Amino acid sequence: MAGLSKREKLLQMLEDEKKLAEKNDEYLTIGKLEDFKEIKRENYRMTSILGVDLNICGIKKGTFNIIYGNNSSGKTTMALTAIEGIQMQEPEAIILYVDTEGTVTDDYLERFPLLNKENIFFLKEAVAEKCVDKMLEYVEKNLVDYIIMDSSDTLISKKELEKDMDQAVIAEKARVFSRGLAKMNPYMYKNLLTMIIIQQERIVFKGQFAVNDRSGGNALKFYPSTVLKLAPDSSMDETNSRGDILIRGVKIKNEKSKVSQPYRKTHSYINTDSSKQLSVDRFRELVDYGIEYGYIEAKGAWCYITDPTTGEVFNCNGKAKAMQVLRENIDLYTNIKMGIYSKGLQPEMFIVKFDGIKTMLETENAKTKEKKIRLYKASGHADKINDIDKNEFHFPSDVNPSTLLSQEDYDKGRFILMSKEEQDKFLLEKEKKELAKEIKEV
Repeated sequence: MAGLSKREKLLQMLEDEKKLAEKNDEYLTIGKLEDFKEIKRENYRMTSILGVDLNICGIKKGTFNIIYGNNSSGKTTMALTAIEGIQMQEPEAIILYVDTEGTVTDDYLERFPLLNKENIFFLKEAVAEKCVDKMLEYVEKNLVDYIIMDSSDTLISKKELEKDMDQAVIAEKARVFSRGLAKMNPYMYKNLLTMIIIQQERIVFKGQFAVNDRSGGNALKFYPSTVLKLAPDSSMDETNSRGDILIRGVKIKNEKSKVSQPYRKTHSYINTDSSKQLSVDRFRELVDYGIEYGYIEAKGAWCYITDPTTGEVFNCNGKAKAMQVLRENIDLYTNIKMGIYSKGLQPEMFIVKFDGIKTMLETENAKTKEKKIRLYKASGHADKINDIDKNEFHFPSDVNPSTLLSQEDYDKGRFILMSKEEQDKFLLEKEKKELAKEIKEV
């Protein structure tokens, strides 16, 4: 290696490291950024929840993620609905649901009709050390793809069990998480394992002030790459004549994210009516974001929905009628949702994730129609099944990012996705074309 520069020597050593890691089937620990598979935009998975996807670009594989909020803010519903969307892109993904609260029952899972329940396995363990050890066992053997812990707050450490009720036990659970997540971290990167931890919001006193906080110590503050806070918003609730909440409006605040705009706020709607096969009300969500991104025009009490493919306009007296039109025309819902993703995501993210979004929306379309047909037949309303419900939906072959994005956004997105060398070459060629054009005009 005599005569080589420091950079050339380092690159040679990195190449040797890379070959050795591949030979031994080990995770590469040193290299240039592009050598690490977990950093790529391809690893983001949309959830089909617009309030989540437009906020943090979905869930990134190989990361720790936190969803927290106060009681009944929709944390479990949001996590399981996100898994619904992920399964539409990864039907074979194995999910380990760590149910420390005993929340999930057969009745509760009926609210998630699009969920592939065959690929969800449950760990019911309340002792923190045993729970983390069992997770590590499956993680080390690469047997699971996604872990949902619901919730970290209800775990109890061995020391807490051993002590009397009047004896203080300080930060034991935080120590368990600190050690457990550190041990899990290499496997998160190597196998692109993804973890969603659900936490309760709590009030702590710092000096004279009461502030909102989360438990789990520094491990659950620093390890997550994404932290979402959910907060109910009664102004968006739908109630019945008795005042019971049927649909709960939820504000979603992005408190930490490496990709999306920090502290961005979006919203969604959680079903609280146990009689409905519904988790997140995607149709209600679509109406709001359709108005925000120009696919639905709201004038007074009226909503005007424009079909992006045919140009047909549906006149709806109020949002409730708009939702009814979308439920009757699921293809219209799917086309508008694709348009919202094209406008709501960063151009480069939409370009990279287009195929995944397309697969997710086509699968969501088919599953939603199947659910609708089954329910109508079971309830004796087969006459309400229309031709759209019976037809299989696919986006036309000529639909792609270049047709959905503006030319400016498409060019910007493509440029960002280029390497430094490709960008330099592109700019040089552009300068040559502009110079040739000026000479020709002269």
